[in-house]
Amino acid sequence: CNYCSQDYNWCTFCGDKKGFIVDGSGVLTNQCERCTENCEDCFYDSKHCLNCESQYGLNSDNDVDSYKCLPCSTNNCGDCLNDYSKCSKCIPGYGFVLDSNGKKTDTCSQCPDNCKECQNSNKCNECKEGYQLKNGKCIQCNVENCRICSQNIDQCQYCLFGFGFILDSKGENTGKCGKCPQNCMNCETTSSCSKCLEGYTFNVVNDVMTNECVKCPDKCEYCVLPSECLICNDGYYLTNDKKCTKCTPNCKE
Repeated sequence: CNYCSQDYNWCTFCGDKKGFIVDGSGVLTNQCERCTENCEDCFYDSKHCLNCESQYGLNSDNDVDSYKCLPCSTNNCGDCLNDYSKCSKCIPGYGFVLDSNGKKTDTCSQCPDNCKECQNSNKCNECKEGYQLKNGKCIQCNVENCRICSQNIDQCQYCLFGFGFILDSKGENTGKCGKCPQNCMNCETTSSCSKCLEGYTFNVVNDVMTNECVKCPDKCEYCVLPSECLICNDGYYLTNDKKCTKCTPNCKE
């Protein structure tokens, strides 16, 4: 029992996936037990399931066992909720098949090629990386290292992680993607780093921070300035001059 009355004599809420035991007269007792198999919520009566777990639905064939959870009868069905024989949601990568009148059936079929998510199996809602959605189909971007391209498949809108836009001689975006600068984790353009790799930080020249990523001091895990460590590697400690020195033998930190 999770919650009880103020006098501690009566249980008011059994808890998640639990319900009260009902006696032979149909009266709720003061005892709790787990809901029936594959049941998500039974609330009061432990034998009367209200909501089934994912990919299970309530039995609609027999009044006696109408609160029992059965596997969804439709292949590739993610949820069938109140009726195991009627699919309400397909698993990821699948959508509902439409009949000749364009109405949804209870059958799930695979989404179109290179589609990440679809409601109907013949029309994509979201494409995989590197593809552009057009008229319910996924068209491959013509730009290498592109995550999402614009309506024009020859122009990238978002580059893959670790890649940035290539600028032309006028500093304008070409819509093409190139690798980020050396030791750079992510960048907006190939000439401007936004975050360095772990163990690296932006270089400082004449008190001005540049876009060049340089290595932190030796045995340093994290630094902001290239000459000053903030966190040392395991087995090393930070000295007053912001350097990392090896700990004494058998010392972990």
